[in-house]
Amino acid sequence: VVLICSLLSSVVLILGGIRVAMTPEDPVFRPAEEVKAFNQVAETVESGSVVLTGFDTGNALPAYAPVFVVIGHGPESADLEFLEPQVEAFYQGMMDESRAKTLLDDWNVDYIWFGPRERHLGTWHPSESFGLEMVLESGEYVLYRVLPESIIP
Repeated sequence: VVLICSLLSSVVLILGGIRVAMTPEDPVFRPAEEVKAFNQVAETVESGSVVLTGFDTGNALPAYAPVFVVIGHGPESADLEFLEPQVEAFYQGMMDESRAKTLLDDWNVDYIWFGPRERHLGTWHPSESFGLEMVLESGEYVLYRVLPESIIP
């Protein structure tokens, strides 16, 4: 009985691994260009910096760079139910300047990540914001530093 149970669990693990390998998709597989950009973040920003990202990006970025994210891995994101709609409203361009500044200040955000996943969230675009400095661009992925006294519309 013990041998059969041991074999069953091994078979389930092997079949699960084969299924994941046969259908490469998020969150197990990340686009190569995104991984390249994540590695550049690790080389560019200070360890312990806080980066504002969408949830899916925030789930992976800390695995590649020594940074914190506002939202990401569900069990490790404090107040996720409260914060995720705020982050989405930020990227949707639905926050006024005061609310956006409060979000950045409350979470000590040092950088804002702008990639395909964040573009998909809404209409906000960094070029329409003041107080941001582009520090990294890799294909579709851009990282902006939040400057002191930023004005984010």
